[in-house]
Amino acid sequence: MNPKLLYQWMECIQKQFTNLKKWQAVGLALFSYGVVLANHCQVSQIAEALAQLACIPTLERRLRRWLANKRIDVDACCQVWIGWVWRNCELPQALLLVDETKIAHRIGVMVVSLAYENRAIPLVWRCYRADSAMDYPGQGQVLLVWGLLARVTNALPPACRVVVQMDRGLGHSSAMLKALNNLGIAFQVRVKANCSFRSRRGHRCLLSTLIKPGEQHTCYGTLFRDRQRVQVIVHLIWECGQLEPWCLATNDRTIRGAAYALRVWQEQSFRDLKSGGWQWHCSYVATPDHAQRLLLALTLAYAWMLTQGTFVLHADAAWQREVYAGAHNKYSLFRSGLRFFKRMLYWDPGKIYVGLFFAPRFIPRP
Repeated sequence: MNPKLLYQWMECIQKQFTNLKKWQAVGLALFSYGVVLANHCQVSQIAEALAQLACIPTLERRLRRWLANKRIDVDACCQVWIGWVWRNCELPQALLLVDETKIAHRIGVMVVSLAYENRAIPLVWRCYRADSAMDYPGQGQVLLVWGLLARVTNALPPACRVVVQMDRGLGHSSAMLKALNNLGIAFQVRVKANCSFRSRRGHRCLLSTLIKPGEQHTCYGTLFRDRQRVQVIVHLIWECGQLEPWCLATNDRTIRGAAYALRVWQEQSFRDLKSGGWQWHCSYVATPDHAQRLLLALTLAYAWMLTQGTFVLHADAAWQREVYAGAHNKYSLFRSGLRFFKRMLYWDPGKIYVGLFFAPRFIPRP
């Protein structure tokens, strides 16, 4: 490790998270920095990676106390985090990906992320006990998602255009579509093929009857029945070789059906946080309160490596040779950033950018 780089990272965190007290911000910086060094989220392995700073048992106790510190307001940190990310992001609009993941069947997490360069940066989240109806947030899934999205839109500039994507596990609900409409944001949501559709001429049928393999159609009308009806535009896409079609509901005529392919970026991000990077799935954290703070540290570490990958993406050939061994598309943005960080950490720490910067090579158009 490099103590000077760590202290610079601590100063950066303290400068941004002014809502945290000094030692809370220092603990966040120490935790996120250790995650990068250890490639792991378990406290014991992070402490071993930071062994140059103090005795390993001392570091373990300090990190565990940080995770258990109820005075750290994660919701307030997320508001700061959204502003920090967006100020340093060169995107014309915010494509928000909403999805749920689980940690070893102990913790469920609803996450709203910002789509960026084949990856997704978590912005806000809510942790709860998984597979337990009694422990699920009392407001229900629709209001939970609505609340998370409202926090993001309130933290973004008023002129920022927001587009939301979510899969049919969350989006196949008239209440969800109405909630998104009430937020005043554009959405593209996948619904089930057995969903009832009524055209503008009054013809009623199932979406599955309107599409065959190899076809693409756009329909205008309403989904669901009776009082649950929601007026939408439906893009039906059934590519050859696929078992079932995409049935995509949107409230914006400018959103193309093919843009839904960007939603997979959220899955790639979950993989980076888990088996592809920080081993989040191996976490021993068993309480939602602790999981909230753990994800905050993992997100900071993740975004920092995406920043390094961004610089590699736009760098000249000399820099890229430090990361790539052949084709430039061999590694993801996250993996490129992590490889560059590990290389520069011992060779030239001055090349590591301490902060956030997101400039995509190609700007996606939903």
